Amino acid sequence: MEEVFSLVLCLCLLVATSDASGDKPRLVFNSEGEFKLSVFADLHYGEAENKTWGPQQDVNSTIVMEKMLFMESPHFVVYLGDQITGENIGSNATVYWSKVVQPCVITSTRWATIFGNHDDLSASGGTRKDLLSVDTKYTLSYSQFGPLNLHGLTNYYLLIFSTETAKTPSWILYMLDSGGGSYQELVYDDQIEWVVDTSSELTAKYGDIPAIAFSHIPSTGYQKDTLLTCVKALPMIPSLHKHRQTS
Repeated sequence: MEEVFSLVLCLCLLVATSDASGDKPRLVFNSEGEFKLSVFADLHYGEAENKTWGPQQDVNSTIVMEKMLFMESPHFVVYLGDQITGENIGSNATVYWSKVVQPCVITSTRWATIFGNHDDLSASGGTRKDLLSVDTKYTLSYSQFGPLNLHGLTNYYLLIFSTETAKTPSWILYMLDSGGGSYQELVYDDQIEWVVDTSSELTAKYGDIPAIAFSHIPSTGYQKDTLLTCVKALPMIPSLHKHRQTS
């Protein structure tokens, strides 16, 4: 049976080289050979929290996400960054985070998170590590602290298998932290080298496997490529364009 990987882009503007899933259940294609993944980006919960439009924007975003999840029933969600506007939040940023993931929780949808330039707790005296610690405590979360020797926090990968017993993964999802907040807004050379090394190790172990990379801040490659081309590229970073897979 041909496997179909579908990517649903939902931009809600309402507004160590090991599989990061660890002891989590495998991510697998369904019985029809499909794996549907949805992306939520730039939700900005907590923005203008002391004004009328800010809280209403959060409510609207929650409504949109819940409707989309119930209608599309994706197998997985990627929160693509700027889940909150942390520098505007005086306190209790983790309360906003619980609102961000609420739609996934109530629909039992698994997810993974990468940080954007506004996922920062500087206004409340917290850190991005505090925020990621909250996310990783959720049973449905596949988010991960990346290797400590790399810039950024959310640098990791996930494997998707065709079945529960398959020995070789069908897809690889790379997550890259593009900085922001208390980090400079870029993907560093050490992160790129990590992807290259990890890709080489996985290729040696499993053979060639299609992959897609996620990061919040678009690379300069987007200036030259269409969205469709970028979605097919591995990864979407100019320095790694030699690894691109074209159809």
